[in-house]
Amino acid sequence: QYAVIFAETVVDDNETGVIIAKKRVGMLVYGSTEGDTREDGAILSHTIRSWQYDPPLSSQWRVENRGNTDFATTTQMTVSSFWGKVLYESPKTENTVFPGTVRAMTLSWDEAGIGVYRVATTVTFLDKTDQKEAIVLLMPPRVAVGILVGILVLCAGIIFLLVRKQRTKKAHISSQTQQPPKVDE
Repeated sequence: QYAVIFAETVVDDNETGVIIAKKRVGMLVYGSTEGDTREDGAILSHTIRSWQYDPPLSSQWRVENRGNTDFATTTQMTVSSFWGKVLYESPKTENTVFPGTVRAMTLSWDEAGIGVYRVATTVTFLDKTDQKEAIVLLMPPRVAVGILVGILVLCAGIIFLLVRKQRTKKAHISSQTQQPPKVDE
């Protein structure tokens, strides 16, 4: 059973033309009753995009509660350099998933810069653990296009130099193999 208790401030409404701000706080109250309970849930999706354009570096998942009572999920994300040095580890985060609902969750690292990272996430609920690891490229498309154009220009320059060197070599060989014309006296 679930309930919410709200408390709010009440302002005297005698004044006209005044903006009134009300403040409200709420507290969720859980209660258990006797009877059959069924705890069941599933991960609907667990996504770490391989190419992320801008910070924050993030992972998302959706957990469905198929039972008739709530359960808690615990999530954590670890970000390492491509070579394995741990750069960031999020604190373990706990979220409640209510019966008959789907809870979408995201973990992120705001301070990630352009680079290649290993991202590992773990989701635990109802004695089940789901882990996922992915290599993530964090780079805006304009930077990727700039790097690609730079590589193409470099390759074209190398090809140009090789062709030029080959032509020069052929010209040099052909000038050495030509016999000078004989002159009759």
